[in-house]
Amino acid sequence: MDQIGTIDYTSQKSRIFIACNALIFLISGLIAVFSCAMTEKSNIGLVGILLYAIIYTVLHEAVHALFIWIFSGRKIRISFSFPIISIGSDALFSRKQFIVIALSPSVILGIVLLFLLLISGDEYNLLFTVLLILDTAGSGGDFFQVLSAMKFPASALFRDDSAQTAVLSAS
Repeated sequence: MDQIGTIDYTSQKSRIFIACNALIFLISGLIAVFSCAMTEKSNIGLVGILLYAIIYTVLHEAVHALFIWIFSGRKIRISFSFPIISIGSDALFSRKQFIVIALSPSVILGIVLLFLLLISGDEYNLLFTVLLILDTAGSGGDFFQVLSAMKFPASALFRDDSAQTAVLSAS
């Protein structure tokens, strides 16, 4: 197999994409929060929201790890370079599997958070809204990976070692 490309989410281009994604979703989310006066009805303080945000981040990465394990059965690798946490593996994934691994936390946790937002009382709307904002704002690296993967042939294979992704030809 020959390497036909690399997806480097520590590059300046990817960091700009991730930062812009975060800013867009944070600003639009904060506008929504303050325009609906959610802060007045919430009984969960800033410390509580920060604690839930940390728990959400761990769950987000755990969903990546779960799908890596489902598709490969291999051990995962974790990298941390503030503000980026990434999960990877030595396994090879098809483009479709790679995209599922990248998007699964945003989609699954986003649906769960939307459901919780719809069924919860007013006192929890702020918490679930902030976590939903975090879900989209914090997934910039995942979105960058998907957009980058789409530039390669459908037959390409991907190996994400949690620092960068090697793209290999299947032949």
